[in-house]
Amino acid sequence: MSKAPIDYRDPYWSQLADNTGRRLGLPDGLLAAIVTSGERSNANQVSKAGAKTPFQIIPSTRRRAIDKYGVDPYLSPENAAEVAGRLLQDSLRRNNGDVAQAVSEYHGGTNRRNWGPLTRAYTERVTSAVPSAQPAARSGSTFDRVFGQMQEQAQQGPADSAAIANVLKAYQAGRMDPEEKSQFEGDVKSGAIMLPSGATLTGEPERQEPKLLPLSVTDAYVGGKMSPQERADLEADMRAGLIKLPPNPADQITAETAGRAWPTEQGVIERQPEPTSPTLG
Repeated sequence: MSKAPIDYRDPYWSQLADNTGRRLGLPDGLLAAIVTSGERSNANQVSKAGAKTPFQIIPSTRRRAIDKYGVDPYLSPENAAEVAGRLLQDSLRRNNGDVAQAVSEYHGGTNRRNWGPLTRAYTERVTSAVPSAQPAARSGSTFDRVFGQMQEQAQQGPADSAAIANVLKAYQAGRMDPEEKSQFEGDVKSGAIMLPSGATLTGEPERQEPKLLPLSVTDAYVGGKMSPQERADLEADMRAGLIKLPPNPADQITAETAGRAWPTEQGVIERQPEPTSPTLG
């Protein structure tokens, strides 16, 4: 790094990143945004985790890059850019081209339970600097949308429904390596990740036991914070046996839902019709 500029804001680093990104087929400006908007680290800076170069590559990632790509990112600026670009390239493949998910993996790793506020802030900085990076569209049922909205309110919640859908596509298409596949299946079975309604893991029967709703969605349902249509769709899934609320969740009652009637294990809360106003004479 001795012949390269120290300051990450020097045009040298953006030009190096852009040239590398174009050669690897990355979205325009993405690799440069990692340096100038994401990491914002000078060439002589070393993080508490031991990350080096303006691309902030930690020692464990360096070892994996040497084994996988045959490139040592600590030997030259060109090598550092090459490894950072290939890491993004791999993440984009895993996430079906979703730039935001790839950037989040670059900062927080592939285990989404480790994506906290710092990773979200990092991803927002980078994607806002890349014109072609559009937020992943949230699609699917009303349940998917409500689940995503509730999880976005939780500081350390699991991945939202759009992210889960992207990961599920990679899983179903066989694009995960054995370690990633095992981790994903373990997260689903432990309840850390809830699959979209009707989706199953490879080799599992189509019909599964109803999944328990996350507490954030449970609170919204019990607390009457859903629209009539959202509540109706959610209850349709309950009656179909796809999902259910926690039975007798006395230890999970929050201040907002305390005093409200909790459902049986079937899940549906029968609500009284709203009273109508008397006609004025």
